[in-house]
Amino acid sequence: MDKVRKRYILVLLATAFLAAGCAQVPKRALSNPEAALDTGGKTTMLFHSVLYYPGAISLNFPGYIIGIEKSPVEKVVSADEILVRGIPEDGLSRKDAYSQVVDKKILYISHIIQDINAPFGIGNCALYNAYIQPGDNETRQLIEACSGYHSEVPVPPEKAYVKSWDALDVLRASLARQLRTGRFTHVVVLTMGWNTVQEEAVRNFNTILKNIKQAADRRREDFRPLFIGVTWPSQWQSDWLGPLYKAFSFPVKAYDADELGLMWLGVLIHDTLPRAMDESRPLPLVVIGHSFGARASSVAACAGPVIYRKEPIQTRKIASPFILINLQGAFFIKRLLGQEHDRGLFFHDMCSSVSRVFLTSSRFDLAMDAMLLGPYAGNNKSYDEFCSGENPPELTCLHADKTGAVIEEGPLKHIVYINADKVIYQNAYLSGGGAHSDIYRREHGVLIWDMISSMK
Repeated sequence: MDKVRKRYILVLLATAFLAAGCAQVPKRALSNPEAALDTGGKTTMLFHSVLYYPGAISLNFPGYIIGIEKSPVEKVVSADEILVRGIPEDGLSRKDAYSQVVDKKILYISHIIQDINAPFGIGNCALYNAYIQPGDNETRQLIEACSGYHSEVPVPPEKAYVKSWDALDVLRASLARQLRTGRFTHVVVLTMGWNTVQEEAVRNFNTILKNIKQAADRRREDFRPLFIGVTWPSQWQSDWLGPLYKAFSFPVKAYDADELGLMWLGVLIHDTLPRAMDESRPLPLVVIGHSFGARASSVAACAGPVIYRKEPIQTRKIASPFILINLQGAFFIKRLLGQEHDRGLFFHDMCSSVSRVFLTSSRFDLAMDAMLLGPYAGNNKSYDEFCSGENPPELTCLHADKTGAVIEEGPLKHIVYINADKVIYQNAYLSGGGAHSDIYRREHGVLIWDMISSMK
C-alpha cells in the first residue's frame, strides 16, 4: 500500500510540474515591441521606464523627455538609410564619422514624452513612441499618445532609426507651439552621465531645475524654463562581474557619449531647436551636461551632427544667447581648446558656435582623478595646469565660494573654468567617484544660475 501511495504522489507531482511548465508565463506590457527592438534586457529596459510609469517618472515642470536607445543595426535600419558627413576640421573624415556612429548597434529616438506638470501626472503623453508597432494587437500602451500630432502612428521596428527624424519634427512643432505662448524665459537641454538609467535621470532633472529656479527666485530674477531632458543608454550591467563589468564599460560609454553628440543630441541643438525658434520666438538656450553627459553635450554643441536625412545640417549660431555648461566634464579640455584629439575628435574653433562655455572642476572628484587616460576637464589637475599663474589667453579662471556663488573679476572670456572645490566636495546619494556627482544641492543651483545669468 505504501508503494502505491508513493507512486501516486510522484504522479501528482510530475503532473503539477508539467502543468506549471505549460502555463503561460506573464509578460510585461511592452514585451512584444521590446523583443522586436531588442530592448527588453535587464538593463536595456531601464531606458524606457517612463513608458511604464508616465505619471510617476515625470517632470515637476513643463517639458519633454527624449528617450534615446540603442539596438542592433539590422533590426532598426538598413545601411543605405544611414547618411553621414565628415567634419575633417574637427578630426573626423566621413569614414571616421561613419565608424564612430555605426557599429553593431546604433542610437535612435524611441520615445518623446511631453509632461505638463498637472496634478497626479494626468495629461502626460507620448509625442512619439516607437513601441507602437504595426500588427501588434497584444501590446497594451501605458501612456496615451498626445492629441493633434499623429503620435499614435505605428513605427515599424526596421524603420526606428529613420523615423527618429519624424520624432524630432513632431517635437519641433510642439516646441514652437509652446514658445508662442510667451510663458517661458529660457530653453534648457540637460543630459546626465555614465550609469544613469532613465528613472534616475528624471529624478536628477527635477532636482537640478528646482535648485536653479530657487536660486533665481531668491534674487528676484525671472527663470521659467521650457525643458528638454535627454536620456541615453549609459549603463552596462552584469550579475556576475558587477563593478568590474561597469569599469570595463567606461571606454565604450565614452564612445557612446560622443555618438550621442554626433547624432541626435547634435540634431536637436543645431536643427530642431533653431527651426522651432524660427517658427515662434528665440529664447536663450542653456545646454547642461554632467560627466559623460557633458562630453555628449560639448560634442553636440561644438561639433554638431554628422548624420542627416537629405542634406547635411549646417552648424549655426542661434539668434539668442547660447551657453554650454559642463559639470565635471569627462573629456580632455584640450579637445575643447582645439589643441589635441580626444578619441579622434577635437573642436578646431574652440566651440565658436556657442556664446560662452563653462566648465567646473573639483579636487574631491575622485572619478575624474582615477581615469588612466589623463586629467579630464572635471579634474583639479587639469584646472591647475591651465589656470596656474595668469589666466591663459583662451580662458577665464574663477572660483566658486561655499554658497555656490562665482567670484568674478573683470570681463569673462569665451571659455570660463571654475574651481568648485568649496561647493563640489560631498558624496552624493547612491553615487561613487567621491564628489563626482555632488551637483544636486541648492548651492549648485546658485552656481548654475550664476553661469546662466552672466549672459544678461
